[in-house]
Amino acid sequence: MVWSICCTLRGWLLVTLEGRYPLADAPFVGMTYGILFEKAGTLDLPQGYYYAHVPALGLTTHGEGIEEARAAAADLLKLWLSEKRAAGEAIDLPAETFFSTIEISESALQSA
Repeated sequence: MVWSICCTLRGWLLVTLEGRYPLADAPFVGMTYGILFEKAGTLDLPQGYYYAHVPALGLTTHGEGIEEARAAAADLLKLWLSEKRAAGEAIDLPAETFFSTIEISESALQSA
């Protein structure tokens, strides 16, 4: 389904080939958000826990193991999107998520 969200003088609308809907009444069209998993440090949570970050929305949750963290992220996304929709608020569209690492040498830390 091709769709977009736009703002009008009367509020936010979901526009599809099938019609225009106030955002709160719009049919669900499905969204795919990237999730970044990060092993939790020993000071934050017990060993074996992972954070699940949704960078496009600035959301973070956690769970024991990656699968539980993923399930917690799915629950959080559903709740967050449902609340936004019920309030008639704009829903940020999914963005591409990229991940990279940067290695910092011990000598660089000592000279900083």
